[in-house]
Amino acid sequence: MKFFTVRSLCPILLFTLVVGQPEVSDDQQSNESNQQIVESLDSFSWKLYSQLAKAHMSENLFYSPMSISMAFSMVSLGATSETRQQIFKGLELNTTVIKEEAIYSGFKHLLQTPNQLNSDLELNIANALFVEEKLNLLQKFKDEIKAFYKSELISVNFQQLEEAKNLINSYVEEKTNGLIEKLLSELSVDTVMVLINTLYFKGSWTNAFNVNQTRKEDFHVDENTIEKVPMMKREGVYPVAFFDDLECTVVKVPYKGNASAIFIIPNKGKLQDVEKAFQEGSLSERMKQLKPKKINLWIPKLSLSKKLNLKTELTPIGFGHLFSKSADLSKISNDVKLEVSQANHQAVIIMNEEGTVAAAATSIGVVVTSIEIVPEVKANKPFILIIQLDFQAIPLFIGRINNPNN
Repeated sequence: MKFFTVRSLCPILLFTLVVGQPEVSDDQQSNESNQQIVESLDSFSWKLYSQLAKAHMSENLFYSPMSISMAFSMVSLGATSETRQQIFKGLELNTTVIKEEAIYSGFKHLLQTPNQLNSDLELNIANALFVEEKLNLLQKFKDEIKAFYKSELISVNFQQLEEAKNLINSYVEEKTNGLIEKLLSELSVDTVMVLINTLYFKGSWTNAFNVNQTRKEDFHVDENTIEKVPMMKREGVYPVAFFDDLECTVVKVPYKGNASAIFIIPNKGKLQDVEKAFQEGSLSERMKQLKPKKINLWIPKLSLSKKLNLKTELTPIGFGHLFSKSADLSKISNDVKLEVSQANHQAVIIMNEEGTVAAAATSIGVVVTSIEIVPEVKANKPFILIIQLDFQAIPLFIGRINNPNN
């Protein structure tokens, strides 16, 4: 879940650099352009992971790079050329390779992703702009944000802060099926616009875990800390690889409907080394080495929520200009000068025997038993979790689980 609040400053006369309005066309939604968007999203995902891993070394992490990228790209529609280019750079979108028109068409195509999924997988993406009723948005901005992002425009009286906050929180709660109830705790009296992006995912394991096999097991948080956590167990065939050079195991656990949860399980004490290796871009190549193999898989049940102040987290990785007073958002409105006053993100995950809800249905798999020795893959120490759509390897959520009980 991602939101921006935009605060009005003293009204001044502004010179607006007018650039051509991006046009929506089928040609610009080519497979090549879409692939470039996905590659940029993947690159941004790990750049942000690197920053978060350093800033929150002993904490759980969970966030949606797709939600964050989409929200910032929406903001870029209201930015003039310099500020817009800084946003693109922060999002790892190289405009020398992909044109601005293709960027916006690419995000429009991402919004259509849920239509490509079958009924076994639920993915809902929604965008909304809550706008002060007295603020005059430029027509071009309104047209573009509707055309590319299907954003609702909702008029709000921000002079009634409590009512405005409750309206926005109710919208978020509805779009996330109740997972996020109170996103906004406060609003500034100067707020004139709140931009919301929500992403709700619900997937059922292709082969459900048997609840009767779930039991309390040791989870090695660090050398000195062991927690008892509920561990789910299932023997089955999964794509897996044991990387001796990285000292980690990677296993892919599929959901029904062309999505997967990828567990990157470092050997004890090797989390930071593994994080560095995957931040340097080796994940996609490593995933090609996964082979189906019968294993005893142990993964913890999860229920956690993570909030991030993105002004703090993103400033070191290229977004400082957007969060400064020199940012130019005059393509939103030329009535007042605008600045981004808040940028917050919240993500929630519930993972159990049936599947995963992030913001389950049950199937039972029957396999032939044998007396062969089956390798054990056990996520009983800090690990990295990725939830992705398989057909384009689109990262929906990324997390690092240091302690399932926190």
